[in-house]
Amino acid sequence: MRLLLAGVLSEAVYLWMARLPSANGLATVASFLCAMALLFALCAYAYRQLHHAVTRPALVAIFAAALVFRLTLIPAGLPDSEAGLFASLRADVTGTTVEFDRFLLFDHDVWRFLWEGHVFSHRGSPAAFPPENADHSLITPYQSERDWDHVLSFVNHPEEATVYPPLAQQLFLVSHAIAPGSVVAWKACVIAVDMTAMLFTALGLHAAGRSPGIAVLYGWNPLVVKVGAGSGHFDALVACTVALCVWALLRRWRLVAALAFVAAALTKVFPVILFPLVLRRTGWRPLLVAGSAGLVVVATQPGLIERLLHFGTRWRFNGGVHRALFSVESAWGGAGGVSTAICAALALLIIAVVALRDDGAPHSFAGRAADTLGGCLVVSPAVFPWYVTWLLPAAVIGRRWHWVAFSALVCAAFLVMVNGREYPAALLLEYGALLALWLRFRDRKIERGFS
Repeated sequence: MRLLLAGVLSEAVYLWMARLPSANGLATVASFLCAMALLFALCAYAYRQLHHAVTRPALVAIFAAALVFRLTLIPAGLPDSEAGLFASLRADVTGTTVEFDRFLLFDHDVWRFLWEGHVFSHRGSPAAFPPENADHSLITPYQSERDWDHVLSFVNHPEEATVYPPLAQQLFLVSHAIAPGSVVAWKACVIAVDMTAMLFTALGLHAAGRSPGIAVLYGWNPLVVKVGAGSGHFDALVACTVALCVWALLRRWRLVAALAFVAAALTKVFPVILFPLVLRRTGWRPLLVAGSAGLVVVATQPGLIERLLHFGTRWRFNGGVHRALFSVESAWGGAGGVSTAICAALALLIIAVVALRDDGAPHSFAGRAADTLGGCLVVSPAVFPWYVTWLLPAAVIGRRWHWVAFSALVCAAFLVMVNGREYPAALLLEYGALLALWLRFRDRKIERGFS
């Protein structure tokens, strides 16, 4: 009954959140953050009901609730319409107009995903040219299926060619095949992947001898629901492949684990830092097989590595460690190169330290993976909130509660949407609290995490 109450209250909050206005500003962002805080509290409460043991009906209930939460946020970004909600959703899937507002719960990357799926479908890889250089042959002949000129006008940073690896592009293509240019179709694809990530997390917990109900920390996590179903980010595909890798290693399916690892790196390159940990558990042969397939896929996107390096050195957002170093460097007249180099060195140090302390056991992989992904993320120049979702399945399975808590703390970054400025106080809250939690939980074991 308590779990049911937590689910009903969470759904009520999501129903309200789905109708938040797309316009940014203090009132909207403050309302959103208050809703997120309440949802995180309800998620933690649900965990307390499930972390010792769980019945099959309760497990079915938390999966069903997780799906309902996501379906509720599909309309997020639809303006009020006299035609009604369902008519607007139908028009998005089948119509020739763009029904959603540009901003979907505070960000708008979804338009680039839709555009690149369109380009991929008709011209091959979108790596060949940035959106602003698209010719009319990509727009005019297809106006009957979607107002592509309108979609293109919504794409952020149109001067940049794609930085998304091949597996992400395949997901764009799948959505385009279902309904070209449809936000609803795209979100449906993301939700399907997201629920699969929750399933693999539960399976990994069961294989580790723990309650699969703890997967509620991923499935009911408000950040995961918001950035996936709410805003349409595809980072659930990284979480899904990482969770599959963890589960496969626990079951000692070495080739499956190697393929899942390569798939994660082909979705967003960042998980490649797990290579030493995966290699120690799979050996060279499975990784060579999986890596060879991955290299063939990468060959379809020439220049990807250069664009990723450009992205990594240019973009700065919400990076607490990098921001502190950059503040010192800029006071001495520097342009940021030294700060970036120091952070890169710190990331290499984290990878090396975790790898050297690794015992190579299947049961220790999840925790080590979460520490590697999380540690390297917090020293990177760009820490967008949806990046934190990559490491959540590994953190949940591996008992790294400080990384789970960081998924709540990182929501302070959304304050940038008040007036376009980052707040030092938000960075201090995020990274100061994370440090305090790491010091508290680093030597603690399971089931004492939130008690």
